[in-house]
Amino acid sequence: MLPLRSALLKSLAPTAFLLTACQESTVKKPQTHSPELAARIEALSQKTRKDMVEVEGGTFIMGDFGPIDPRVKMPYSGERDDDVLREVTLSSYAIGAKKITYADFDVYTDATGQARTAQYPMDLKYRNLPDDLPVGVSWEAAQKYCGWVGALIGRRMELPTEAQWEYAARNRGQQPANHVGAAVLAGDWRRHAPPL
Repeated sequence: MLPLRSALLKSLAPTAFLLTACQESTVKKPQTHSPELAARIEALSQKTRKDMVEVEGGTFIMGDFGPIDPRVKMPYSGERDDDVLREVTLSSYAIGAKKITYADFDVYTDATGQARTAQYPMDLKYRNLPDDLPVGVSWEAAQKYCGWVGALIGRRMELPTEAQWEYAARNRGQQPANHVGAAVLAGDWRRHAPPL
């Protein structure tokens, strides 16, 4: 009986190897999504294209200008390592005009088979706020989201650098850094604030 078993194992050994090799194939099958998820992916693609703002590159002074109003003895930021003024030159780029919502990020996690973010009971009350950021998303997860959504719309996308964000937020690096473009002294902010 032992010689028969040995002969059988020898004859099956190449087949077992082939089956094992097939299981470890690195060829990825195209991902298919439900019609509902495919529609959500398409809606996110269109929203992302629409919300992209082209920012013409240029040179600006980046950093903390310190108190504009001599009556206020505080810099804009509390950190001392980011208050150094420096000239920065940026190439043109595009930036999203709006925050990424839970719904946006859920499309990504659903499409890529990942767990949704903020599923703890204390987080659930915030998930239905349409303008809220996806709480608890790491830099790496946000960067992967950017790469994924960029592939959807055919653009290379990543999180903006600090310089890109400041340049866009300050209307291409202009000194008056508020929503109406007026220089605001620290004590005069109420005159320039929009009505509530």
